[in-house]
Amino acid sequence: MKKFIAISALLFLNLCAFAQILKPVKWSFAAENVTSKEANLVITAKIDAGWHVYSQYIKEGGPIPTSFTFERSKDYELVGKPAETPKAVSAFDDNFGMQISWHEKIAVFTQKIKLKTPQTTVKGTLEFMVCNDKQCLPPEQVEFSIAVKTNKSAGNTVSVVAPTLDVDVKNETIPQDTQVGQSNILNGDSSTSLNIDAVTEANAEKPILKSVNEEVEQRSLWAIFIAGFIGGILALLMPCIFPMLPLTVSFFTKKATSKAVAIRKASLYGFFIIVIYVLLGMGITLIFGSDALNDMASNGFFNLMFFVLLVVFAISFFGAFEINLPNSWANKIDQKSDSKGFVGLFFMAFALALVSFSCTGPIIGTLLVQAATMGQFMGPAIGMFGFSLALAIPFTLFAAFPSLLKSLPKSGGWLNSVKVSLGFIELALAFKFLSNVDLAYHWELFDRELFLVLWIVIFGMLGFYLMGKIKFSHDSDLKFVSVPRL
Repeated sequence: MKKFIAISALLFLNLCAFAQILKPVKWSFAAENVTSKEANLVITAKIDAGWHVYSQYIKEGGPIPTSFTFERSKDYELVGKPAETPKAVSAFDDNFGMQISWHEKIAVFTQKIKLKTPQTTVKGTLEFMVCNDKQCLPPEQVEFSIAVKTNKSAGNTVSVVAPTLDVDVKNETIPQDTQVGQSNILNGDSSTSLNIDAVTEANAEKPILKSVNEEVEQRSLWAIFIAGFIGGILALLMPCIFPMLPLTVSFFTKKATSKAVAIRKASLYGFFIIVIYVLLGMGITLIFGSDALNDMASNGFFNLMFFVLLVVFAISFFGAFEINLPNSWANKIDQKSDSKGFVGLFFMAFALALVSFSCTGPIIGTLLVQAATMGQFMGPAIGMFGFSLALAIPFTLFAAFPSLLKSLPKSGGWLNSVKVSLGFIELALAFKFLSNVDLAYHWELFDRELFLVLWIVIFGMLGFYLMGKIKFSHDSDLKFVSVPRL
């Protein structure tokens, strides 16, 4: 009997040791204040060397993706879906026969929430699967509880509740900014337990969280800039701007006493274009403020307004009507553009902005809406900088090399095709904001499948349009389908 007990004890200890070894992922949970009304739930996975946790974005038929389920509450509402940083490693997996994405060493998942009460507790469950080059452990579920408290004075207050280990905290000193659940423990509430290791690690993780947030913010601003630059290139190909390009460049080259003077005037003209549009972006930020921009990102009413606005822009591009500024504005600015020196060049750039508004207005509106809903304070200004830079570069470039104008395609019906194609894209983008409305009000009607079906229909119609099967009122007759159009 003694031998049996000894052998059983050894087997039990071996199993326990084996179970302890195969815990390659340690999870920590924190809440980070963004504004007085918004917070980020930050869920961090520290992964042992050689192991990896899978991304949230894994197609069916592959390994179990990391997923999060949050309990519903009247105290808060989720804003969008969890973001993950750093960027997941992606490669083709021969075992699954598909592209797989995973995280190594560390993965930070951030879920933005909008607070409806000064403090609340967010409960939920995460599911994940961890593998290495030789084996995969069974999928595991972890329950979590994160206390969130508004803090108007602090920008990065972190609170932690770790549901793993009960510890006697009578003789422990807990930092003030991590005293989450302490009152419940000291009052004898056994339902709340605090992991001292997780609490002490919270302060150590602050630099990591800060660097991750800065990285995400930089990526967002770069994304806004790139979107603005692409929007400026597309605006350049619109029927309101493209025909003006050779006329404006010819004005600089013919009236200038030398090539250097023509380049200088064209450069100033482009610079003033940038100044005008950047001031517009900064004005949007100053009028609404960063808090209002953040509210717009999660507010169902504002997202519904943006949806309607983009649909109106799309209908305008289809040719139903044009969005124009009052003619008197353009006439007054055009008169002042005859002034000499910097003043004349400034008002020439201003006149371009006003006259081309019927084409650029919907693009600018879409860009400003997208920048505003990303919640970045400098987003609108950065977006307008990218937009105006794409507009300004060609005027300077062609003034420096006038011979390049000969290589430009002639104006014609293809310009309206660009405009209508952008109308389809505006319509597709509009449904992104409608999906935000669905999330904000918990309708659960606008799921991924419906979203994809609508996009397939919209871009299918765009394909038929480019093939000449659909024709709008301002379109020219399509005698044949060119290679670029195809």
